[in-house]
Amino acid sequence: MIRSSKLLLNPFLGLHSSPVKSILIFLFIVIAYVITAKIGFIFAAYPGNVTAVWIPSGIALSIILIKGNTAWLGIWLGSFLVNEWYYLESASSLYLSHSLVSFFIATGSTLQAIVGALLINKFTSTAYPFDRAADVFKFGCIEMIFCTIAASFGVTCLLLNKFINIESYRHIWFTWWIGDLIGILTVTPVVLVVREKLRTLQDKRVISLIDLIFFSSVILVCLTIFGSQSSISLNHFPVCFLLFPFITLAAFYRGHIGVVITVITVTCCSIYATISGYGPFVLAEVSNSLLLVQAFVGTITITGLTLAASLLERKKIELKLKRSEEIYRSIVQHAPVKIIICDNEGKIVFINHELFGISVADHLDQNICKHVDPAFQQIVQHSINKVFRTEKAVELEFKAKDSINAAAMSYYYARIGPVKFNGITNSAVLFIVDITKRKYAEEMLMTAQAELEHRVVERTRKFMIANESLKNEIIERKKIEETLQRNQHRLKEAEFIAHVGSWEWDIQRNIVTWSDTLFEMFGYKPQSLQITFDKVMESVVPEDVNRVRDAFKKMLQLKIPGMTNGLALEFCINVQDVGKRYLRSECRVFVNSDKAVLRIIGAIQDITDQKHAEEERQLINARVLQSQKLASVGQLATGIAHEINNPISYILTNLNTICKYIKTIKPAIESRVAIEQESVLSADVKNVKTDNVYLNVTDLRKLFKELAEAVEESKEGALLICSIVQNLKEFSHAGSAQLISCDVNKEIEVALKICQNTLKYRAIITKFYGKLPKIYCYSQRLRQVFVNLLMNAVQAFEDGKRGSIIITTQSTEDKGILISIKDSGKGIPKEQIQRLFEPFFTTKSVGKGTGLGLYVVYNIIKQHNGTIEVRSAVGKGTEFIIILPRRSLKEMQVSSVSNESLPK
Repeated sequence: MIRSSKLLLNPFLGLHSSPVKSILIFLFIVIAYVITAKIGFIFAAYPGNVTAVWIPSGIALSIILIKGNTAWLGIWLGSFLVNEWYYLESASSLYLSHSLVSFFIATGSTLQAIVGALLINKFTSTAYPFDRAADVFKFGCIEMIFCTIAASFGVTCLLLNKFINIESYRHIWFTWWIGDLIGILTVTPVVLVVREKLRTLQDKRVISLIDLIFFSSVILVCLTIFGSQSSISLNHFPVCFLLFPFITLAAFYRGHIGVVITVITVTCCSIYATISGYGPFVLAEVSNSLLLVQAFVGTITITGLTLAASLLERKKIELKLKRSEEIYRSIVQHAPVKIIICDNEGKIVFINHELFGISVADHLDQNICKHVDPAFQQIVQHSINKVFRTEKAVELEFKAKDSINAAAMSYYYARIGPVKFNGITNSAVLFIVDITKRKYAEEMLMTAQAELEHRVVERTRKFMIANESLKNEIIERKKIEETLQRNQHRLKEAEFIAHVGSWEWDIQRNIVTWSDTLFEMFGYKPQSLQITFDKVMESVVPEDVNRVRDAFKKMLQLKIPGMTNGLALEFCINVQDVGKRYLRSECRVFVNSDKAVLRIIGAIQDITDQKHAEEERQLINARVLQSQKLASVGQLATGIAHEINNPISYILTNLNTICKYIKTIKPAIESRVAIEQESVLSADVKNVKTDNVYLNVTDLRKLFKELAEAVEESKEGALLICSIVQNLKEFSHAGSAQLISCDVNKEIEVALKICQNTLKYRAIITKFYGKLPKIYCYSQRLRQVFVNLLMNAVQAFEDGKRGSIIITTQSTEDKGILISIKDSGKGIPKEQIQRLFEPFFTTKSVGKGTGLGLYVVYNIIKQHNGTIEVRSAVGKGTEFIIILPRRSLKEMQVSSVSNESLPK
């Protein structure tokens, strides 16, 4: 409730976001305080500025509870001006002592309101302490304590400045205290209750005839009690308690607002009548009469507010009880099991569903054993009696006939438990589940088990016969293996003599097998390590690495089923402790009917001696060839970096945004923590200052929402980096994704969100989404298609200029789903359009593309049995049109095409 010291030093900023409105509210507080104080001075007792009717105390506490301590200056200034005005009227001139007294009185009044608000918030945990009877009682007790602050400040200051004498100190202090106390009791509830009603707008009833009759009756009774000097009212204090039934009725009928209006009516009538010399509270001195009036008003106020709060609490409890009853009734009615409640004789008093083919109404007042199979009736009744006797749950199974189909017999499982009321078991609850299918399944299982045992015996006999046959086959196989080992030994000797090694690469399992001669040729001990393609590339000299890789890639592009032509390649390797060796490799590729590469076999011959013999004669040609090799090193590596750079760029952008938001909200959080440690934070505080910028709850939620979105986008970017690396794998085989039902429009939206940080500065996105049916597809790969096409579109725009991207989707009757992504970029020359989907072909400059993006797009669309078309003209932009067919999951699984993997 009480805010930070910075806001205490700047009372205008906390009132309102607009300075003009803040000043207007500030002036309103001052004027309201001055006007109500002048009204209170009308009833002032000696020494003139002490009165038993002090409305400003209630206004001050209400303002602090509503606006917080930022309104302290308006309260202080109003109190100071009122006292200065009084001394100016009484003494015709102001003195330093007058101003000093006014200063301390204003300080005491302001401090009283601040301390009161702090105590109310601390002990009632709310700025509106009228919802609970306990809080109303605490509110009254707190008032009696903190109202001593202003009285002590003011009367002591008057005594020290010799405006009063010590004999009148106690009487003036009590008058001051009762004036502040009753002012708060009458004004603060009015302000807070009216504000709460206007804020919540829960009671929308207009003033009815009953309201007019009720409040007219209150006024009539007040006029009867306070309106004459008759024996009915004069000097008969108990007669005023005739108003208590009306306070009670107001609490029952209209709640807090009714009590407040009744108290205001009684207060006005009683004060006016007492000052005029009428009513039961009239004494010799008006000030003493007003003390009695205020005490009476405070009593009925606390009584009425406490009763209204008690009634409100009771209504809330009744509402919760009703809601709980509805929830439990809904649970029982919609429970998947049959729930029955019966007495100790088995008579049904409640059932939630039809059972045994009989309706719920027909079951009531019937014995549950009536429809149970006779063999189980005694067991069911005995179980119910046992529950009543032991007060413990019992489980059993029984059979019952169906009333519709008398020949049918059903099996049921029941759990019976006691239902207690006031610690006594007065009924039993049965949870019944139909287990007929399970029983039949158990019987079938037993039959199947017997049949299985018979089959096991028969299979065992056949196995013994087959075992004898297998022994003979093993003997024959051992002979074949011995012959094979001899042939392998001969082959190994021949390879050693000819300096030739053989190898095989299983593409599906990514396993490479070498002969012992090949291990020795590369300088390794036979079978000493696991061979991979990358391990081989480590031994190849740098100037031959790209040439070897390119050769293998070209070889993998051959798609003729069966054994295809391979390659003959010469390259050089570095062998530890030996130096360079020149090798010649020849291999063949095997593919299946789906044109997927299965395996590659080959042989490598050491031609180092031949190379050395030719070195002197071909030295010049070798140097030229070597320089050409060095020129092509790293060509592929420089291009791949750009594909990964795009997601990294917007990950870094999101991280910078997250850092900026953290720096923005960190001071606000630290300030909030400091305030909570001082226990001075109000429930109504909605603005927090950080670096001269106010963040309200909406702003904080918006910041946290944008933080969450930035983190999610960064996560998507990281996933995109993984998908870019996956592009290289998809060059030769498909990934392990699963086919799922997807909405193409939603997948496009996800791709747009992934590319958001790039698109929002470079492109204007226009979307024309049609109503599309869901299709089965690889959602992650399809999303990759849209990301690649969007990023290509952005890169087609001229540097420094912003272009447009138009995305259109529609469903066609014959072709399926049509997706169009059209940009306003530079366009593509006609002669290059035919080569766009070739691997490693790119229209970008060196270092800005790998040439794999559109190739992967083409393979993914082909894998979905779709087509992709390009329409482009130089200077007019490019349009990619994708058509995806609508097929069932089974059709997609049968006809989907796997991507090829690159060498590892």
